[in-house]
Amino acid sequence: MPLLALKGNANGNDVSDNFRVFIAETAEINNLSAREYSINVAANNLEKNAHEETIKAEIVASFTKALYYKNKNKNLNFDIDDITDGYVATEKIKEKFGAEFNTLYNRFCEAADEVFGKKILYNNTPILAERHKASSGVTEDAKNLLSGEFPYLVSVESAGDLLYENHISEKKISLEKMKSHLKTQGLTPSENPNEYFKITKNSTCGNVLKINVLGKEFSGEEIKNIFNLPSACFNISFKDDSFLFTVKGEGSFLGLSRVGAEYMAQNGSGYTQILSWYYPGCVME
Repeated sequence: MPLLALKGNANGNDVSDNFRVFIAETAEINNLSAREYSINVAANNLEKNAHEETIKAEIVASFTKALYYKNKNKNLNFDIDDITDGYVATEKIKEKFGAEFNTLYNRFCEAADEVFGKKILYNNTPILAERHKASSGVTEDAKNLLSGEFPYLVSVESAGDLLYENHISEKKISLEKMKSHLKTQGLTPSENPNEYFKITKNSTCGNVLKINVLGKEFSGEEIKNIFNLPSACFNISFKDDSFLFTVKGEGSFLGLSRVGAEYMAQNGSGYTQILSWYYPGCVME
């Protein structure tokens, strides 16, 4: 797969941009420098010992995604909220990094010095640079989860995700708790637990797209949220009076996999190669 085309440098016009960030907890709007915003998103989302090329890729992607929402939200009094891409204030980063804060945070700032201002474009427009923790080994195609056209969010292999220590996780829910969950959804549990769930459609990466629950159709994302699962890539079994969800990966599987990006970086890929792999057909400016 070709590298992203590089145009210009990190000192482009967007470096001076600010983002108006809606803070959900306080309902306040903070006017932040785009550089600080991108650094803090990266520091919050990545492991503290992330490879410098992974950090660079995350900073470029977070900046690009904020620009996407800034364009989208022109009629609102804020550009992006703090939940959409995981922004937190520097005080929260200090809590995460602890006594190593100065050393670790400086690594993120140094990475930003090299790449800040670069953005990922498709048809000359900043893209919706979605990211997630780890896929099933294949990322998701946006047409399965989002309305609209996102030709750069397509399924690609993400080999590093298969090596992730939490690649497969399990969650057990007792029959009685399951009945309670289903009743909150307006459903009446039947006598046979084996009839509760029937997956009817999966995507190529394994995400559940449609699942029949006691005669009512849900999306895999809805079930993920109801039962607080790591991802919508799951199977369900019933044994010993309990339901067992076996789940692969973490997150939506859309766009860049952070675990996959780290694997690529550890094996010699630069941030441009990482971004071009997970956002095919894009260029960088």
